[in-house]
Amino acid sequence: MFSSLLVAVSAISVALGAGLGDIKHVVILMQEGRSFDHYFGTMAGVRGFHDPNVKVVDGKSVYFQKTGRNDTSRLLPFHLAANETYREPSQCFVTPDDGGSSFDAWNDGKMDSWVINYGPYSWSYFKREDIPTHFEIAEGWTIADMYSESDLTIPGLDRTGEPYGRKEGDQMLKEQFLKNVGVTWYGKKDNSLALSRGQLKNVDRPKWQNVSRGINEQEGAQFHDIEMFFELAKNGNLTALTYIMTPPDLSELAPVRPNDGAWFQKRVIEAVTNSPQYNQTALFISYGDTGGFGDHVEPYISQKGTEDEWVQTFPSGNVSSLVPTGPGFRVPFYAISPYTRGGRVFTEPSDHYSQLLFLEKWAREAYNLNFTVASIPQWRREHMSDLVNMFNFDRPDISVPVLTQMEEPNFHMNGTTDNVQKCQEKYKDLAEPPVPYGNQTEATSLQYEKGYKLLRGNLTEGRYLVIERYQENRSARSNNIPFASTLKDGLVDFTTSPGCTQYSCVEERFTVHNIDSDSNKFYLKSYLTKSYMDNNAMPTNTSERAAPLTILFDPAEGYTIQNDEGKYLLFSFSSLEEPQFSHIRTTYNFYSVSY
Repeated sequence: MFSSLLVAVSAISVALGAGLGDIKHVVILMQEGRSFDHYFGTMAGVRGFHDPNVKVVDGKSVYFQKTGRNDTSRLLPFHLAANETYREPSQCFVTPDDGGSSFDAWNDGKMDSWVINYGPYSWSYFKREDIPTHFEIAEGWTIADMYSESDLTIPGLDRTGEPYGRKEGDQMLKEQFLKNVGVTWYGKKDNSLALSRGQLKNVDRPKWQNVSRGINEQEGAQFHDIEMFFELAKNGNLTALTYIMTPPDLSELAPVRPNDGAWFQKRVIEAVTNSPQYNQTALFISYGDTGGFGDHVEPYISQKGTEDEWVQTFPSGNVSSLVPTGPGFRVPFYAISPYTRGGRVFTEPSDHYSQLLFLEKWAREAYNLNFTVASIPQWRREHMSDLVNMFNFDRPDISVPVLTQMEEPNFHMNGTTDNVQKCQEKYKDLAEPPVPYGNQTEATSLQYEKGYKLLRGNLTEGRYLVIERYQENRSARSNNIPFASTLKDGLVDFTTSPGCTQYSCVEERFTVHNIDSDSNKFYLKSYLTKSYMDNNAMPTNTSERAAPLTILFDPAEGYTIQNDEGKYLLFSFSSLEEPQFSHIRTTYNFYSVSY
């Protein structure tokens, strides 16, 4: 049928083990050209359009993007299909302006130049009703809301380079891993998205050519159709590792329709979840880059001058400038596995290199195979997640959510589809969706769904949190005690809450403020009373007296909160006792809430 690039790594002798070693099959699917906010900014319980730590520049949050216009100086994010007329056309009409620069959008960390560089549609978004299958996949398993493209660069390099290790001479992944277990390639050699919008004109061509050679010149490479993968999954013959690079007309790179990509994702997911090997499988779905669609979260970048992370450029004339190579902006990412089921949100900083870090650790645990991807910069190894904390190996769940069925694309005999052309032809007399210049408020533009998600992974900023002490062997909400703040007769106090339905009580809501981006130290602040926690677990109204709290994640037990003396936050199951710091190690669930 249609062609797709697949790399399948044959399984070798299996070493019995627990946890990560229980996964014997990894499938990596990479889509293209959408940012996190563009798809999931409205989703409940993620770092989206309800971000308490949103960056503020010149007195305005970066939700307000500069336009360069005289009549309207700022543009807020806007829903593409706010007018129902544009529900279908917005799938195939809207693209950010070609020629935009990620470096200029980043604007030395100000994050205020998306619209100026990529045009107004870069600041648009979809909602659940526009892309229902995407939402159902992300909420059926675990979504990551701090996963980024690897580079502040153009599309193509992120999408093709990172899964393989892209530096010339990087042989560890190719020889010590791929060669040792055997490699079979599925798809066309020339199946690349890099030329789909003429994006290669300013690329470091030798680097791209090295990537292409690394992929296409594997000894003994054989090329087959993706249908073989579906057959292998159905018959319980999944190989140890499979890479899937979607054909361009299903990739979701604008103007490719998101729901055509959703149809393809659903096929891959069904192949995996219907396989008799599903209980031993993890499927990662990511997006290579933003495609020029904007995101409000500043990339997590190393200190200026860090080795392998900063390069010289010549943006104007012969004036040299030192700029970061990455990580870039956030893109959608979710993990499908019995160990990631349940609608959780993963909060650790990560990028495409994280998938390679995962493979390194997984190969050791599952197959006793040691290899190192030499092209991963040291700073990324130290600061990017290896994704293992996404998985809850203590509570696997092999149930599968119901996913909305998108209409199957119309395929030609050569495997291509003309859905984009048909969509554009159908709506050729309709103008692009109107840009609401001068007709916006934060309340109407920054829309978000109501709800919550349980956190996984080391904590980062950007969410309203409910902190709940979990009683062992009791799972009902009524038996789990949330931390709370109170304000009565002008007096502020920290206490416990009887618990509200859906974690919606305002007194249970807290925010964290990172003291150092390279540490797990935070200030804890009440949303209701605006007070911080001090070193005695008492409220204080100034950040100067706030306690630097170390918040750590244990994948089996949840979160611990320690003060600078190493004592743990402890609050009783009774509201009669004051919270305190103690030597008793106490663990908590953290929920990200949107209300």
